[in-house]
Amino acid sequence: MIPNTRTLETRSLTQNPPDTHAVTDFLPQEMDEVIGKLHDKKCPGPDGIDGPIVKRIHRILPSFWVTLMNKCLRLGCFPKAWKTARVIAIPKTDKSKHHTVHGYRGISLLPIIGKCLESLVVERLKSFLETTGLIPPQQFGFTAGRSTVDAIQKVIESVTRGRTLGTKCCLVSSTGHRRRL
Repeated sequence: MIPNTRTLETRSLTQNPPDTHAVTDFLPQEMDEVIGKLHDKKCPGPDGIDGPIVKRIHRILPSFWVTLMNKCLRLGCFPKAWKTARVIAIPKTDKSKHHTVHGYRGISLLPIIGKCLESLVVERLKSFLETTGLIPPQQFGFTAGRSTVDAIQKVIESVTRGRTLGTKCCLVSSTGHRRRL
């Protein structure tokens, strides 16, 4: 019988619940850094609030954004309006296709303040995962300091070690891509 992995995961989480007391408010310095990285020429989302407006508010009322972000953190919410995008069509370079949908690519413009909250949370998560050692050594994608070249080198090392020991090797890829051969 195959065990229910969801049940196993739930049991391990209830036996060793995460320390939620360790979550602290965002610091004004964290907010300063995120707002400092905003590009002034990026298009705003459906709310019409662009980078220069966010920066001006931050300069005039330095605690406004960090107070708002901390409220979201404490409530565990990401406002729905900050997830709503304005989709615009950008023409591709091949003008002969502009009369069809294939001649355009869509981009989603999200509210900038939602991107700020996302940045704050992502930095916290990355820091937590790195300091607790929860990122497995086999994780190469989307991991700072690890590249495709590192992943290939690891495969080569494993195959070489297997040949030296006379064992068989198997490579399983979970990219999700399907190819017809």
